[in-house]
Order: sequence, then structure tokens, then C-alpha cells
Amino acid sequence: KIKTTEIKFDPASNGYIVTLSLTYQGKLTTPLTKSIIGTLKYIPKTRVQFGTAAAYDVFGLQLKFQFNCRDYGIASTSIADKIEIECNMNFNNK
Repeated sequence: KIKTTEIKFDPASNGYIVTLSLTYQGKLTTPLTKSIIGTLKYIPKTRVQFGTAAAYDVFGLQLKFQFNCRDYGIASTSIADKIEIECNMNFNNK
């Protein structure tokens, strides 16, 4: 579960710095919640058209953050300690 707790404008990137709470149980006996910092970026409106289909506008948001999977009891050696997550939310006027 991801819950945003704070969003601040980042003048250096014209994006946003997001503080969020990440709750995950994995193999733990009870869910663990940790505060994590991420970035949120607005993806400007673009007009797209595929083949003969009618053109439409798309825009969206992109949230990126990372966490240490070992904190959540994930012990696999097939993955690195730091997991990077990218959430893309796309919207259109179709």
C-alpha cells in the first residue's frame, strides 16, 4: 500500500518531491510501514494517433521511488537490496 503524506514543489526539476508511506507485509508476521521519499513528474499533454484511428490527447503523472527490500523480509539473492519502482499514470480524452 502506498499513501502520500506530503508533496512539495522541487524548483530544481520543475517536478515534485513526494513523501509517502509504503506498507508491505511480504514474509513478515505483520505489515511494516516505512516513510520513503520519491519524485513526481507531470507528463505534458501530447496528441497521438495510431494508423487510421482518430487522434486523441494523452497526459499523465510519473512517480518514482526506491526502497530496501531487505527491510520488508525479502531475502532472495536473485534481486538487489534496493528496488526501484516507477508508476506511470496515463490519462486521455478518448
